[in-house]
Amino acid sequence: MLYSDELFELLGTSDPLSGIFDEDLIFHPLMDIRKDDAFTKINLCKKHFHFLDVSGTKTYLNPLLLEIDNKTLIELYSKAYEITNGDVSERFMTGLQIYFGYSTESGLIPIFEPVKMGWNGFDGGTMDDLYKIYRKGLYWKYDGAGLAPVSVDQFNILTANYRGAIQIKHNDDNSEPHLVFSSAKKDTESIIIPFQAIFKLTGTEKKLFIHNAVRKRLENPLATIKHSILISTSVMTLPGGSGAFSNRSHLCPPCDGNVIGFDLAS
Repeated sequence: MLYSDELFELLGTSDPLSGIFDEDLIFHPLMDIRKDDAFTKINLCKKHFHFLDVSGTKTYLNPLLLEIDNKTLIELYSKAYEITNGDVSERFMTGLQIYFGYSTESGLIPIFEPVKMGWNGFDGGTMDDLYKIYRKGLYWKYDGAGLAPVSVDQFNILTANYRGAIQIKHNDDNSEPHLVFSSAKKDTESIIIPFQAIFKLTGTEKKLFIHNAVRKRLENPLATIKHSILISTSVMTLPGGSGAFSNRSHLCPPCDGNVIGFDLAS
């Protein structure tokens, strides 16, 4: 059983996640990470990413991107579960797509889009089950007290600001310069995390901590470093913290074609 009665009791509601039991189950949605490895992935952001404004001033990413309470995560889950496009498969999962937005006043801004993923076949090469992503095109940000809607125009401005301001060192070579965002190099614009992974991690904890982190992808030797996130139930900005992160999250890109794959539990 993925979820406990203690979680429902803690949240003061009878069964807020009952629909998640209808989902296809992911095989090992979480992977424990050593505290020192977590700190390294977070700390490397300062080496590989910064924002550059028109005056030439550099601003580095804060290690802790956001802390968000479990009740708000359940509200986002409910918005994903309610997506009822006519062609969503009876086999499905729910997920949270987290986009990177930016403003000079607020810095890096995570923007949330709940998504539903309908089964779309099996890939005999990767041995993954494939899921097509369905959306309502509704975006949200968390202001510390609850969810606030983000209009499509605001979303387009904030995400364009991120792509225009972020400077990226794409490899480990210290002599390599920081370069502008590149779609050709499949620099990350967002991450999709299944709600199964989120709620298996949070359990009876009241909050989720979202950290900026580095992820390496080796399929493109010219751009192995990607901006990613690491989620945990504690702050991991100093050595000695502990936590876990989802090894079933997907960087977007390269989740091309609006279809992503998962290794399901048998």
